[in-house]
Amino acid sequence: MRFAVAVIICFFNIAILSAAVYEYPSVYKTEVGEIKEISIDCPEGSIRFEQSADNEINIRVLRVIYLENQTKAEKIAGEIKVDFRKENQVLHTIVDIPNRNSRAYDIIHNLLSGEFRNEIEILIKVAAPPNIMLNVTTASADISGRNLRNNLTLKGASSNIKWENVIGDCDIMVESGDFSGCHIDGNILFTGSSSDFDIDELKGNLSVSTSSGDVTACSIWGDIKIKSISGEIRVYDIKGDIDLNTTSGDIYSQNIDGSATAKSISGEIKLSGLTNPQGKFSLRTISGDVYLEMADNFNGGLEIETRSGEIRTDLDIDFRTVSDSYLEGKTGEGTGKINIITTSGDISMIEM
Repeated sequence: MRFAVAVIICFFNIAILSAAVYEYPSVYKTEVGEIKEISIDCPEGSIRFEQSADNEINIRVLRVIYLENQTKAEKIAGEIKVDFRKENQVLHTIVDIPNRNSRAYDIIHNLLSGEFRNEIEILIKVAAPPNIMLNVTTASADISGRNLRNNLTLKGASSNIKWENVIGDCDIMVESGDFSGCHIDGNILFTGSSSDFDIDELKGNLSVSTSSGDVTACSIWGDIKIKSISGEIRVYDIKGDIDLNTTSGDIYSQNIDGSATAKSISGEIKLSGLTNPQGKFSLRTISGDVYLEMADNFNGGLEIETRSGEIRTDLDIDFRTVSDSYLEGKTGEGTGKINIITTSGDISMIEM
């Protein structure tokens, strides 16, 4: 049995390597005119955006067919409909792949039919002038863009996004797909079910919600709101307020010039380099330790409570109430506020 499986896999791999590649392009060019939005509706493949060199929109849809038989490849390419059309101020590109779900990749079927590979790939390249709205609807196409001055709206089921050197806002909703971005000047709103999110250098506000995935944000000039049901949250070098919430996961931050709210049901909270001397810091965890590294000139009130754990601090505090599990006091007369509650965990507060 193992030998038979090995033979099948061997023949299948040889067939894949020997399959021919046929390309069928569709191209659409137009002046911007009154067009305010480019809408791409494609179920799969990859969509790449780049800056147009002039005031012209250029869209190229490439149907790539991997198949040994050219006649069948042409037939399949002909079944894939590409429609370019203008409606009001929107330029639509619609790619329709009929019966895509019924196109089998079963190894035994392919061996018996003599067609060892029957694969379709859709590659879309869009050259867009600045200030044109980009709107994408897809099931699984991956999205990339760089050196753009455009806003993006994306609705996808399983799409990875790579966004670099962009001036513009992003509104992204995916069920299963990761986001990677850097050097973005604009606000980002990201919603994902099973998604990792990674951003490096953002000048704008950030809002991320993911059911299962890790979130990392570095070098942000703006406010941050992150919610993850099952995942780790890490934020570094933030000039703005942060609001971090995870059900099952740890929260780490470093170098925050603003106020901070952090909540975790099961996880550690560690906030280092809190530089705002009169910031508002509210931390909650059911099961996990809390660590705070404060500015040495913090000025405000403190209220700390742990029901099963210890409190440690080297802050110069004017205590009002002190016990093993509860601490209330102030340092200075400022408006800053520290409020920490953990049900099961230790609390540590130190000066920078």
